[in-house]
Amino acid sequence: MGSGISTIEGLGRNGGGARYLYRRRVSRCSDPQTPSNLRPIPRDEGRESKDYTPRSLVLCNARSIGNKTATMHDFFVSQGIDLACMTETWVREGEVVSLHEITPPGFSVLHQSRTVGWGGGVALLFREDCSFRALPSPAISGIECVGLVWGTKESLAVWLVYRPPSTPAATLSGLLEVVAGWALEFPNLLVLGDFNIHADAAPSSQALDLVTSMATLGLSQFVLGPTHQAGHTLDLIFGAGIDVIMLPAVEVPWSDHYALKAKIDFPLLPGSGGEPIWARPRKLMDPDRFRQALRNPAPPGDSLDDLVEDWNNRLLAAIDEIAPKRPLQPRRNQAPWFTEELRKMKRDLRRLERVWRRTRDGASRTSYRTLMKAYEMAMKAAKQSYFAASIASASSQPSTTF
Repeated sequence: MGSGISTIEGLGRNGGGARYLYRRRVSRCSDPQTPSNLRPIPRDEGRESKDYTPRSLVLCNARSIGNKTATMHDFFVSQGIDLACMTETWVREGEVVSLHEITPPGFSVLHQSRTVGWGGGVALLFREDCSFRALPSPAISGIECVGLVWGTKESLAVWLVYRPPSTPAATLSGLLEVVAGWALEFPNLLVLGDFNIHADAAPSSQALDLVTSMATLGLSQFVLGPTHQAGHTLDLIFGAGIDVIMLPAVEVPWSDHYALKAKIDFPLLPGSGGEPIWARPRKLMDPDRFRQALRNPAPPGDSLDDLVEDWNNRLLAAIDEIAPKRPLQPRRNQAPWFTEELRKMKRDLRRLERVWRRTRDGASRTSYRTLMKAYEMAMKAAKQSYFAASIASASSQPSTTF
């Protein structure tokens, strides 16, 4: 069947919705087609791959990924993230296409649907070159969560939480009981998500109780400033045993929540390897910026060896500043259906986004969202046309089709 076929692994929980674990595999000839090989897996079964330390994450409230899969896919790729945490996916049990479309090549997604009713849903999107193990979601009344752990318990456990705004305040006590168990089991713990409590400059009583209780369990809260367009702080990031460096939040025109970015650091596994190949982006190597980044030369009179060492150090510091090393990702044609028309629409979409970020007015936002919807529809039409032609051309060759 070849490596171009994605696999879906379903994990149900008692009385709950389904959890899906997708692994996007890289094909030399085309993008993975419709996922196959649906089978249940035990709760404690892990999925091992190369050891890799996640360095950056983004937390966002998607408010439905179904109508913006291409837009969010491009956003995750442009941000260069290792881990994406999404709340309010609005993906129901069994709806696999939108999750497949939002996942960049080389990534997997772990999703938990809302058990009752409509909306909700949480998803973790992470690099496949990480050593990871899916964790069974606990049953917390009124709260949705999904979790995974990198490597062993000495590595990092990540739990993504979504608490709907209509959920009673008493549900937070149930969440804290579960977090207490997580804190005992995992020395390095990250709990984040949309808690829908006002942890603003003048926090509500619920927010004060939650932050204080988390601190008692050894988890610090790292988010400062508003995370919602209304000026409220609803999305929070708690961590224990790790360093979390918050980066400037990114206001996105497709959601009323900001996308929170952070760098995370935690101890490596003993004897772990799998260091990726590092390279410097050539497009960032601007001669003018390089000259500006060079530090002042050493004062005259030093020895020749000191001058050479100082010069080499300043050259290295300058190149690190303008073109820092990044993990090298192989280039392959992952989207053979991506036409020149789609490429032009994508450029126009980015241009309108830049206009909106500069003006911050309603007209530019409306123009962006209108083109975004047209881009999504054109992307789906191009995929449908491409795969229909591929299937028709291989109608007499079942093995090629699959």
